[in-house]
Amino acid sequence: MLSGAIILLHGYERLDHGHTTGWVFVAAGLLFLSVAFFHGRLAKRWPKVDLVFFVIEAGLSFLVVWELLHAGKRWLPYMYVLAGIMQLVAAVKVARRAPRAH
Repeated sequence: MLSGAIILLHGYERLDHGHTTGWVFVAAGLLFLSVAFFHGRLAKRWPKVDLVFFVIEAGLSFLVVWELLHAGKRWLPYMYVLAGIMQLVAAVKVARRAPRAH
């Protein structure tokens, strides 16, 4: 839940500074919080629900890369690329390890 709140705060901060990508963070934060709130129910029907968190975070990491590149940053975007790749790897591992739904 804390990660979802942080994503929402980042979205608010981006909107407050006039960046249109803030809406993407707000939508992702709301989705993140919704999945977290209903996690117990969702996991019964879809055991691989945890990969949703990793996919959301990976997508946002790549969006941050885009923002940083447009801001003229040279080296910091590479750290977010690495984070995004690691989050996608985690999603694949969760997808492979989770039991199948009944």
